[in-house]
Amino acid sequence: MARRGITRVKTGCATCKTRRIKCDEKRPSCSRCLSTGRRCDGYSSPPSNAYWWAQMLRSRPRPMSTTTLPNVDNSAAAGRAMHFYHTVAAPALTGSLSETFWRAVVVQVSSREPVAGHAVLALASLYETFATGARRPAPFAVGHYNKAIGLLRSTRDPALVLFVCVLFICIELLRNNPRNAIAHCRHGINILNEVQAESDFLRHHVVPAMHQLSLAPYCYDADPKTFPTINRPVPSAGARLESVVEARMRQITIQIRTARFLQTGEERRLAAGYEGPEPDRVRTQKSILVDLDSWHSAFQALKAAHQLDDKEHAVLCLLEIRYILNRTLLLLSETTSENEYDAYMDDYRAVVDLAARATASPGDGGPSRTTQFYTDDSAIELSFGPLLYLVVSKCRSLTVRIAALKLMEQLARPRVNIWVKSITGAVARRIIEVEHQISLGDLDMSNFVDDGELPPEERRVISVDFRWAADTESGGSLRQVGFLFRDPGSGKIISRGEWINVEH
Repeated sequence: MARRGITRVKTGCATCKTRRIKCDEKRPSCSRCLSTGRRCDGYSSPPSNAYWWAQMLRSRPRPMSTTTLPNVDNSAAAGRAMHFYHTVAAPALTGSLSETFWRAVVVQVSSREPVAGHAVLALASLYETFATGARRPAPFAVGHYNKAIGLLRSTRDPALVLFVCVLFICIELLRNNPRNAIAHCRHGINILNEVQAESDFLRHHVVPAMHQLSLAPYCYDADPKTFPTINRPVPSAGARLESVVEARMRQITIQIRTARFLQTGEERRLAAGYEGPEPDRVRTQKSILVDLDSWHSAFQALKAAHQLDDKEHAVLCLLEIRYILNRTLLLLSETTSENEYDAYMDDYRAVVDLAARATASPGDGGPSRTTQFYTDDSAIELSFGPLLYLVVSKCRSLTVRIAALKLMEQLARPRVNIWVKSITGAVARRIIEVEHQISLGDLDMSNFVDDGELPPEERRVISVDFRWAADTESGGSLRQVGFLFRDPGSGKIISRGEWINVEH
């Protein structure tokens, strides 16, 4: 077997570069030289267009100007965009990643590298467009995005390319352009997998960001057979958790495995005559379930051992909900009968209870429309809405699913989180109406009496195809989606079009 070559040292002191060994790059003299009695010959100045990652990571984040990016754009519009980024966009984007990434690292890199500076200005402007509900992005955002794309073509530093790729993925998600977001994510993962000498900057900042964002393509039906995964070792699922941030990041890696597993089996599961999974698929399912339960044990230990603050209240509920629903979906991944979902009624009730608790401030008696405590916590992460949609669509208890629908509508803030869409809530309503043969309309949903009877198999919606066309004559207020049912006689899937009023 051929030996793997040693990557030439390209940074570090002159002595370590001559000896071709890794330098710890401490200043003014590296510890490696001093500890061996050698003279450290110091460091050469980096090229004017080079980014000194190690230097940035060693230093504490300096207070950065909120009004200028001198290497990019000194205009008043750019100053306003950067101020908006600092005060609004960066806090909104912070999620599984530590606040350091969006509030400090992004600012530092953008102040030194024009390609990142243009990308951040575009991101800030596009977030404002998203948050205000404007139909078209401002020319300012488009211009800076195009400049960033142009500069990226001549960028040779893989760390900088990957960093900007993270910003590009967020930009396309905010633009509601999943095809480009998936393309950027694919490109970034492929580059990351080719990097052999991983710097601290990549390990601590870029890789976690790529892990977080690499879940998004599966929400848009990316094909796991062709979409790459990040080839990086991950901690044992049951290893001790030190923080909620770590718990979230470790859960994301399991979520990605779950999404890939479910996606590869969905088409076969819906096919007529399906007889069950192959042996290797059963092993994969068990492996993910073991890791998911190990994560949950570590998560429970974290909650018991640490005094978690009030700000983490909603996050803890969100992580617990993700665990419950991921586990349920894995256990039911090979089912061919919607009736089997009824065995998990207690799980659906637990999800609704957790979501209700997340909306209430500590000590509050229940959810409130006016409380500011609840937070989606990140504009680009899956929030409570899509998770509650799963409960509405798969729990056939009228009481539980109406409670879930009410929470969905209460928490619906489409200008805060990219995954909250009006079509989802409207479809959830229609599923209840179709399966229970009732009309919710504008009536108070608490007026409906649940007789305890569950819908028969033939009325149950197996899945919904959201990719049908919109009615252009209605100004976009009407959307046609496909409801999938299973024919009780033949077992074949039947698709029925449903017109949905998304402005309900």
